[in-house]
Amino acid sequence: MATILVATTDIEQAACASIRHQVFVVGQNVPLEREYDGLDEEALHYIAFQEGQAVGTARLRMLPNADEPEEAKIERVAVLAKARGRGIATELMEQMLADIRKDGRVTQAVLGSQTYIVGFYEKLGFKKTGPVYEDAGLPHIDMVLEL
Repeated sequence: MATILVATTDIEQAACASIRHQVFVVGQNVPLEREYDGLDEEALHYIAFQEGQAVGTARLRMLPNADEPEEAKIERVAVLAKARGRGIATELMEQMLADIRKDGRVTQAVLGSQTYIVGFYEKLGFKKTGPVYEDAGLPHIDMVLEL
């Protein structure tokens, strides 16, 4: 079982960035300018620790604005290769969804899933909402979870 926190310290934020870099830039060849899109400042970053090591992260942005969001956008869900298969991504998602539901202003959670992992999000209740498209050179599909 992982410990899931909102990353609030500089060290935690740096760990999130490092995990994203390893998973997306190194592991999936996502261009640096696409991964670091200038939206990190307006987002909450979640970090997953297992046995004292930072092993997973995800980004959460409230849309359309911070005052009265209607959607919560989940992005950049990443778990280091050495920690996969332990349920960490599920724990990250469940914590974020619990926090979103507590907010009370949000009516749905949205995300753009890489196509190979759609089944993971469907198990959490997300439904596909559109055609497959390319993002950062990888096939994606938009998904939504009504809250």
